[in-house]
Amino acid sequence: MADDDDSCIERFTDSTGRVNLFDRSRNKVRMAAPSDDIFCAQRVWDQRAEAGFIKSIEDDFQALADEIAADKLTTFIREKKSDY
Repeated sequence: MADDDDSCIERFTDSTGRVNLFDRSRNKVRMAAPSDDIFCAQRVWDQRAEAGFIKSIEDDFQALADEIAADKLTTFIREKKSDY
């Protein structure tokens, strides 16, 4: 996993450098480092999709994660999207 990918998870780590997560495949809570394979997915799309519509989804997600990490967001409100 690349360092840039690790940094997304690193901001949520505890003093041991790991995050607490629920591992569905093992049906248990466990600790994981940002480099853990659980945070890496096989790519199932092409470069054009990655640079296009997936980029905007990822940018929106990163902005949301930034707000959560900075304690600026504590409540989620589901918005109805009319463009689906």
